[in-house]
Amino acid sequence: MEFKNLVPNTEEDIKKKPFLDALKWAISNDENKNIAITGSYGSGKSSIIETFIKKEKIEKETAKISITTFNKESKKGNEARNSSDTALEDILE
Repeated sequence: MEFKNLVPNTEEDIKKKPFLDALKWAISNDENKNIAITGSYGSGKSSIIETFIKKEKIEKETAKISITTFNKESKKGNEARNSSDTALEDILE
């Protein structure tokens, strides 16, 4: 059995280049107020972000915020509630 580490891989390679270029364009465009990077667990989202931060040498100017979504039933009924909504509500109160 072989195990693989799922920590972000910050090595630049040809597969990451289109994503790094898109991220650089998105950040340099003043009209963009939000940027979303989505994908399944282990798809490389953190690797792209960490590689970009390292390549652009912006470690000190970067704040990392991670919000995830899990469905859970609310205490009031059977409606699905987004746990990130709850976490954000707690932070913003």
